[in-house]
Amino acid sequence: MSVRTIIEHGCPLTVQTLERVDALGATYWQARAMFRTASGQARVDVVTRTRHPTREAAERAALALARDNGWGRA
Repeated sequence: MSVRTIIEHGCPLTVQTLERVDALGATYWQARAMFRTASGQARVDVVTRTRHPTREAAERAALALARDNGWGRA
């Protein structure tokens, strides 16, 4: 598992990527991202459900989900 923090417009985002192996032995990546709302009153968690071929692809998908859910908006 890899964990890193990204800051955009002063809003931190923690991204975790995890390598998984299915029952047939196929390797794939998934990711989740966590951030606080602009008011700081709640934490938002987003998780990718797609099997991504690389860690970078999973991370990009988690970033897109986080942005769609309000991360990075000042």
